[in-house]
Amino acid sequence: MIEPLPAHIVEKSLTGRFRFRRQPVTGVAILQVEINQKLIRRASTHFPAIDRDSKSWRDASMEEAYSIQMKSNHE
Repeated sequence: MIEPLPAHIVEKSLTGRFRFRRQPVTGVAILQVEINQKLIRRASTHFPAIDRDSKSWRDASMEEAYSIQMKSNHE
């Protein structure tokens, strides 16, 4: 079986949306932010090239968490 080449993911920007998820062991709420990302995979013999934009969620850094909370307090 031929495995596809790994894709390279580049984070472009934040969308401004956020959500909370529960940490499985302790149950602590963890802030996540939605990001715009670009998925890139170059063509090979067996697989076509991929170059597309998509959205995904990731855990927020402390800076991002503070800025999101400050923005929501002002609205």
